[in-house]
Amino acid sequence: MKRDISQETLENFLREVRPQVADLSSSWAGWQVATDDGNNETCGRLRGIAHRLKGEASIIGLSDFSHVAAFLEELLDEVARYGCNEQRQNVIEDSLVAATQYLDDLLDPVREEQDCLSAAVLSYRRYRELPESGD
Repeated sequence: MKRDISQETLENFLREVRPQVADLSSSWAGWQVATDDGNNETCGRLRGIAHRLKGEASIIGLSDFSHVAAFLEELLDEVARYGCNEQRQNVIEDSLVAATQYLDDLLDPVREEQDCLSAAVLSYRRYRELPESGD
């Protein structure tokens, strides 16, 4: 939970991951325009960014963000294996929007951690045909 993480740690995390999320988002958008073939270097690079984000968030205790990064990593792996269909594309885009919003709100003491990530989690649960709430 972010409330247990020092301000300095959060600021360092943001400095490290904001450029990675921006790179992931812009590269995904550019790649989608250029090709629908999932078997290329760009997809592997994007998956690597998602993997790093997952680890970096997990290390400092931002488990909700880490889960969304794990969704991205998993979906990008599927894109590499099977190509990109509309469902995968939508879940990836929902997750990227949520991750960006989460980072923008991370230092806001009023916002709850899950507020902006809940849409990405719901999108992923629907994609996987999981229950929409509960675990």
